[in-house]
Amino acid sequence: IAMINMIGYFGMMSSAFAVVTIQMMLVNGKTREIGVMRAIGAKRKDILIIFIFQGMLIGAIGAGVGTATGLGYTIYAKETKMSFNNSLPLEVTYNVEKIVQTALASFILAIIASLYPSYRATKLLPVEAMRSG
Repeated sequence: IAMINMIGYFGMMSSAFAVVTIQMMLVNGKTREIGVMRAIGAKRKDILIIFIFQGMLIGAIGAGVGTATGLGYTIYAKETKMSFNNSLPLEVTYNVEKIVQTALASFILAIIASLYPSYRATKLLPVEAMRSG
């Protein structure tokens, strides 16, 4: 069980890294737009909120797809009495509280992972951003 938990934690950390990467690509791709928004009066807080909201959206989609995939696999393992290496069948149980906790943790981790790229987007100077974008 400890090994399965470690695999889960590694998967969540990999997902957080993917969120950071995606957000950084979004910031780099939207540099000019960020500069224009800042030039016409958008505050740093507005830019921050936009990119954090994108991180929340990525997190919600990831948590939803991950939870659905995990539940689907669990149901399949239970219904087919799946076993590994022809050993005893796996004993599959559901713990709704753990499922919700894991989905919520994934969502929160995605929000945390989006903070640095969002902060970085707020530090772009309007003139520099419009010139480089």
